[in-house]
Amino acid sequence: MNYEYKSYFNTTPIGVELMKKCKTGAIKQEEIITVIFRQSQKMLTPSDILFLYPKNVPITSIRRAMTQLTKKGILDRSGQTKESQWGRPEHYWSHSIYRHTFLEKL
Repeated sequence: MNYEYKSYFNTTPIGVELMKKCKTGAIKQEEIITVIFRQSQKMLTPSDILFLYPKNVPITSIRRAMTQLTKKGILDRSGQTKESQWGRPEHYWSHSIYRHTFLEKL
């Protein structure tokens, strides 16, 4: 598998069965985030996705999924930012099918 398009990164030693479950979960997370972006039809930050996500997941998992979806060409990261709840700037992302819509507004 190409490292650039990997959905799950095994950073701790785990068994084969748990790794399969984790990989499946990471892919499912990317699918859910893709649906959220397609349905919203607007630009969102990782914190926005965290709020809209149907389960309680770490924001780092949301950011990982969004980064991988960007590498896959599914999401586009904007140069625009807003302040997160942690007081740091967060970039906006959008689904690539809306690329021209949002570029016209910038």
